[in-house]
Amino acid sequence: MSVLVFNIVFNIVFNNLLKRIYDGTVVKMFGFTSIMAGQILKCTKNSKYWEDPFTYGIIIMALGSWIAFLFFTNSFSINEETKFKNITFSCMTIFILSKFLSQILILNKKLDNQINNIDEEQKCKDAGYESCKEKYKLVSWLKIIGFGLIMIAALFLGENALIKQNLIQIINDPFPIGVSTVFFINLLYELDIIDDYRFNAMNFFIVTKIIAQITHAAHGITAFGRKPEHKHTVDNNTITKGGGNVFRGFKVLS
Repeated sequence: MSVLVFNIVFNIVFNNLLKRIYDGTVVKMFGFTSIMAGQILKCTKNSKYWEDPFTYGIIIMALGSWIAFLFFTNSFSINEETKFKNITFSCMTIFILSKFLSQILILNKKLDNQINNIDEEQKCKDAGYESCKEKYKLVSWLKIIGFGLIMIAALFLGENALIKQNLIQIINDPFPIGVSTVFFINLLYELDIIDDYRFNAMNFFIVTKIIAQITHAAHGITAFGRKPEHKHTVDNNTITKGGGNVFRGFKVLS
């Protein structure tokens, strides 16, 4: 009896784990965790970064991914699958909004002036670093690894993977393009191949993810403001439902 129970539990856990690996959940989860580790490390090196909304957004995103995976990962239960998607979707919305606010603060120099002032490079040198870029090198690589894992999941894993989409579907969900842009811009900058375009890349990433969030929010609404038709059979009669606009998505977000 105990062997039978063990086999049933093992099969359920194993199959769910395989499913979460296949749909990119596990890969993205470790990606967000790596970014979170990089941001927390950044805060330990400069306490002013605790004022950055992105710090708390990425913490919520990473921890939310782990909570959803550990406690609501039973894909055989429709109820748990729904809770899983709701948790990850909500955390992603908070994550994107926090980064959007962070970009505004940096742009307006409200936070950036306190962190990257004219004495910052000298402070880094006084601390024994050749430059601030060297000081935050581990931070940068943790984030590069994190965005790289998320990019792999977005490009190749799950039913929404970029390689499985046509042009219209890619326009509706351009997130894979956005995260790939952030990954390569950060990687090339860290390797001293290009100048610093990380702020621009992050702005593009935010736009692509906002489009994706709104598209997913209303269960299939497209970026063009149309909802794909769904056919239902009731008493041998086929009923077709469709239409709608992109702003319906905000009803789910609120």
